[in-house]
Amino acid sequence: MEQESQEVQQLEGYFNNYQIKKKIESYEKELKNAREQEHQDQETMAYYEQTFEIAKERKNQDQERTAYLGLGDACRLNNQFETAIKYYEQALEIAKERKDQHQETRAYLRSGKAYRSDNQFQTAIKYYEQALTIAKERKYQHQETRAYLGLGDVYRLNK
Repeated sequence: MEQESQEVQQLEGYFNNYQIKKKIESYEKELKNAREQEHQDQETMAYYEQTFEIAKERKNQDQERTAYLGLGDACRLNNQFETAIKYYEQALEIAKERKDQHQETRAYLRSGKAYRSDNQFQTAIKYYEQALTIAKERKYQHQETRAYLGLGDVYRLNK
């Protein structure tokens, strides 16, 4: 009986060690994935920054705006909401200067998404409503749908 008890304890020890080993392997894998993601994020930012510099040299505002939107997206996906919003505001400014309402709507939608992600729901609503107004006036159906979806998400999250 005592020998069985010792064997059971020994087996439990082996099992616990096995579980610990598996958890360590899992954490190491997650850490590796996080490092790879961080490296990819840095590369993404570098490419968008390079795109922006080239566009600025060539005085190509359309490409500048696109680079700002890309930089904003990269920041938003990394929970850098304030920085993302600054990039989106730059894209919005260019779109307004160029009187490009389609791109203006895109910038409003992305700003709304960033504010929503940052739990600034009232500001998000304002941006989605601005996008919706333009989308309806200009009959941008895809963007109109995205604005409604964004508003729905904000109201769902802001309970």
